[in-house]
Amino acid sequence: MGILALAGLVVTFGLSRQTTVDAVDNTVNVTLHKQKFNQDQTAIPNSGIEDGRFTGTPLNGITFNVYDVTDSYYAKITGSSESRTDAIADLEKLDTKNLTSQATAITEGQGAAKFSLPAKSNGKDAVYLFVESEEPGADPTPVGKSTMVLVLPAYKPELDGNQKPVMDGNNIKYTDDVNTDIHLYPKNKVIDRKITINKVGTDNATALIDGAEFTLQNSTGQFYTGNKNGQENGDWSKAGATADKDMSTNVAQFGDKANNKNVIVTNGSIDFYGLLDGSYTLKEVKAPNNYVQTTDSQAIQFTIANGKLDKSYVIEDSSTLGNPEGFTDNKHDPATNTIVVENRALGSLKFDKVDANTKEKLSGATFKVAKDNSTSPDYLYQKENPATGEYAYAWKSELTDPTSWKEVDLTSTDGSYSLSNLKLGNYYVQETTAPDGYALPQGDSAFTKIAVSTAGIVATVNDGIPNVHKGALPSTGGKGIYLFIAVGIIALIIAGIYFTRGRKQFEA
Repeated sequence: MGILALAGLVVTFGLSRQTTVDAVDNTVNVTLHKQKFNQDQTAIPNSGIEDGRFTGTPLNGITFNVYDVTDSYYAKITGSSESRTDAIADLEKLDTKNLTSQATAITEGQGAAKFSLPAKSNGKDAVYLFVESEEPGADPTPVGKSTMVLVLPAYKPELDGNQKPVMDGNNIKYTDDVNTDIHLYPKNKVIDRKITINKVGTDNATALIDGAEFTLQNSTGQFYTGNKNGQENGDWSKAGATADKDMSTNVAQFGDKANNKNVIVTNGSIDFYGLLDGSYTLKEVKAPNNYVQTTDSQAIQFTIANGKLDKSYVIEDSSTLGNPEGFTDNKHDPATNTIVVENRALGSLKFDKVDANTKEKLSGATFKVAKDNSTSPDYLYQKENPATGEYAYAWKSELTDPTSWKEVDLTSTDGSYSLSNLKLGNYYVQETTAPDGYALPQGDSAFTKIAVSTAGIVATVNDGIPNVHKGALPSTGGKGIYLFIAVGIIALIIAGIYFTRGRKQFEA
């Protein structure tokens, strides 16, 4: 609903007077000026005349009904200790569903609804209750309506040299001249002007997630700092409001700087109360743990018209590159007056390269990441300098210009391999180079399927990815036999020399 001039709801024009002055005319003209404002207004008392202190925008098409409550008013103050002010306050809350409207008028032109009413009712100075109907687009419930009680006769105010009402403290000073052409500026409470932000992830179609932080700016760049009746220190949730601090009944407050007034999402949603019609920018400044801000959710511009969002706002991750096998693109439908902001859920994978028999970790292997385990797999590429919120991976088949991309090759010096910030789904790691002394798996054996299924959880391969060491076969022949032959030959030579020398000595 549009916020109206913050004028006093009790319209008495000299209620403290104890004498009744009969009006010369039998009727009075009452004009209600309906206005809306772009910000909260300081309370301004009605003066009964056209008043330039009210500077809002005229609002047409608003229906007002007037009820004669003269008898009820005098019944309350006759023979009772109840003050006139208290009686009027009671009448403001009067349930009118069983009353008959005396007249109906709709604001037009400059937001004016005009009535011509009897000055007397059953011989008494008349008392009227003006009740505003719902504004266009408002919920069909009797909340937030402007109600005004007018007690006749009304008097003209004293005016200063600038033709403005003369004030006596917070009250207007009145003359003794009866006013039969009365101008009133109604006030509206801002009720149920609530915009809800729901925080969701790409990994679930219905679940809400906690921990995101937002700032909200109005069209002039000022930051939302809470509701006038709301609680301090960023606690602006409906649950934090109390009976005397009903956050839905006042205008949102904005300051020049954020001053750490980030709104923290708890229970998956946050409510902003009291936002006037206009344009706003919602910015996510911190994503929940294990989720990432997408480019689409960096800054969201939305408009409020007639107290409601002008359309449905669903901010979903628009990235289509790098979707793995089993990836699910969950859709999120907004409720009334709700903005849905989606974060991309990311996970990681990790595995060890081990000896098939000893289970010791092995270094030196190389792996590629494939979309499937076919004979011609589609391999994963990584962008070298991705923008904030941009998904950094894509499959080779998706790239028309791979200039700023490089193929993902997993290497390790300690036998442990990992890859982070992946969309949820199934990935196939393919061993392309085996450690020294180990056989390279072939065919389907070269692929290991790893399911990255939960945001923030590292998907692992139990017992690692094994490699078989190349075996050692026994030798046939070899250098051992030649050594024995050589030794035998040397022995024969030595024996021959010895025999020859001994024979010569014998002959001599």
